[in-house]
Amino acid sequence: MAVVPSSSAREGVRAAHGGNTRLWWAVVGFLAAMWVLYGLLWPNQDIRNVIVYPVTEACAVAAVVVGVLRYRPSAPAAWLLIAGGFATYLVGDLIWAVYLVQDRSPFPSPADVFYLAGYPVIVAGLAIAVRRRGAAVDARAWLDSGMIAVVAALLVWVYLAQPTIDDPSLSTFEKWVSIAYPVGDLLLLVVAARFVMGSNWRVRSLELLVLGLALTLGGDVLFQLSVADRAGAFFTGDWMLLTGVIFVGIAGLHETMPALTEESSEPLDEGSGTLRIVLLAGVCLAPLAILGIEHARGNSPSIVGIVASVMVIALLAVVRADVVARRALRDARRESALSAYAGELLRSAGDAELFGLAAGTASALLDDGDTAIVRASATEPEASAHTFTVPVVVRGEHVADLVAHASPLTIRRVRTSLATIASELSMALERERLLEAEREASAVLSEQNERLLELDRMKDQFVGTVTHELRTPLTSMIGYLEMLTGESDVGELSAEEQQHFLEIVDRNCQRLNRLVDDILTVARIDSGRFSLERTSVDLVSLASERIESIRAAAEQKEVDIRLTIDQEPPPFYADAMRLGQLLDNLLSNAVKFTPAGSVVRVTLALRGDMVRVEVADSGVGIPKDELDKLFDRFFRASTAAAVQGTGLGLSIAKSIVEAHGGAISVESEIGVGTTFSVDLRVDASQEDPAELGTAEAAR
Repeated sequence: MAVVPSSSAREGVRAAHGGNTRLWWAVVGFLAAMWVLYGLLWPNQDIRNVIVYPVTEACAVAAVVVGVLRYRPSAPAAWLLIAGGFATYLVGDLIWAVYLVQDRSPFPSPADVFYLAGYPVIVAGLAIAVRRRGAAVDARAWLDSGMIAVVAALLVWVYLAQPTIDDPSLSTFEKWVSIAYPVGDLLLLVVAARFVMGSNWRVRSLELLVLGLALTLGGDVLFQLSVADRAGAFFTGDWMLLTGVIFVGIAGLHETMPALTEESSEPLDEGSGTLRIVLLAGVCLAPLAILGIEHARGNSPSIVGIVASVMVIALLAVVRADVVARRALRDARRESALSAYAGELLRSAGDAELFGLAAGTASALLDDGDTAIVRASATEPEASAHTFTVPVVVRGEHVADLVAHASPLTIRRVRTSLATIASELSMALERERLLEAEREASAVLSEQNERLLELDRMKDQFVGTVTHELRTPLTSMIGYLEMLTGESDVGELSAEEQQHFLEIVDRNCQRLNRLVDDILTVARIDSGRFSLERTSVDLVSLASERIESIRAAAEQKEVDIRLTIDQEPPPFYADAMRLGQLLDNLLSNAVKFTPAGSVVRVTLALRGDMVRVEVADSGVGIPKDELDKLFDRFFRASTAAAVQGTGLGLSIAKSIVEAHGGAISVESEIGVGTTFSVDLRVDASQEDPAELGTAEAAR
């Protein structure tokens, strides 16, 4: 299964290491020295051909084997077969060296068997490379190499095969062996041309390999053409053959040699470059050039062969043009589909819609396959031999995969487009995430603005309420004090009247004191200075005291307060003053909202390691949609509009309960009443209060 993005063969398959580079340059230096030595020993052919040539070949073959062992390519058989082909040449050269020592030159000989065996072995290695690089079914490259093969076959027939067949000095067997060499060269040329035409070979090791194969083919042809006078020429075929072997050896030892059998991640060049056009134009004109050359030399070439080659080349050229035209149309449709896809992404929303759009566009690009978007959390479908996967990543998170099933050629042709679809899908999904985050932030901001407006409204209400709460008792106190000091016109006051006025002033002072205490308590909570002074507390006694303190106000409203103890809780360590403040707030609210003639019930119950305090009234009740806000600061229920208050009491009560590690809740029904429940933990009853320290209140 192929996965992108992947590294390009151009980038090298392994990181360069100092040891690899030094070894490669050492071998290059040695082979270069042998090449120079071969030239210097040109007059002494025995030493040159018997010792220098085989040693150089053996070193080149060994370099390829060492490269395979050192770099471990994905399909080592390709390189090993190429090395094996040149190794058979080496065996043939060693056999021929024996004949040279004996001053013999038999033909055919056992050396020819090894020379001819090298062609199919090298061709097999190149075929594996072509297959592994994922271009085995590229029709255009096969057509290009086919046209080159037709011209090469014509050249072989005109200049090598036909003269050999017409040579009366050769036996039939000698003719067949002689013709076998150019046929082997032709076979090697076809596969090598297919490799060059159909894949990216512009990697250092592959460039050296292509150059080595070209020199080998050229040297072999030159050797066959100049075999009659090869001893008298300096740059003869065997020199080129040796140079080709050297380049193949250093190619196999270069650190980029694994690229030979790795699939190229670069897209195929669907157009026709200038070099390719010039090459194909030369191929098309070659038969006519051969006809002209032979006519000028006074020879009579086979008109039938030339006409047949021209017709075959013309047919292949027409087919190739049709292939290129079809691909151009397909490319245009692909670009149109990608352009439409980009526009649709901008108009689409939601993961499901975006995934469907991406899968549909990817399927439209495939001629012989299908695609799907597989979420990363889902089970991936079973991968076939031609599955191609592109990850979809959003903000570093792998969210899905674009999976395609198609033929290798189709995958190679559209892999860049599929990667583009996945990339644009990633950007669209990221846009959705940003828009969703923006919507959430906007909603939160709107909610916070509403909350701030509500707080501002409650603040204004609180200021107005506090002002009223302060002014009312102050006005009453000032009035009665004026009467007591004689500043008013009420005349003489009796002792009973003076006592009554003083009691009214005292109640108003206590009312002001409670209001100031509430404000100070809120300030302590806000500043983090709200602490508890724990002592051993008898909750039953504390509740009884607080009930007695408020009973006078309750009797004035004709409200009865009843204390019920289901199971008396044991004493526990708590802040008696704060618990008293808690009970005062709950009892005060219950009395204020309970109509005359009704009852406020206070219940104490022990439940495991928790003690529950319930204060229930039979007042107006609280709407259900306001219960969640009841403990918010400054909040006052809609049913409490007729009763004066600051909206701080229940907020303070909650802070006191939470500071003790407890919880407070409320249940209410309109027209029936409200019940506040406080749960306090009593499992610390045996602990030393000094060890408990103080607890900061939680807002």
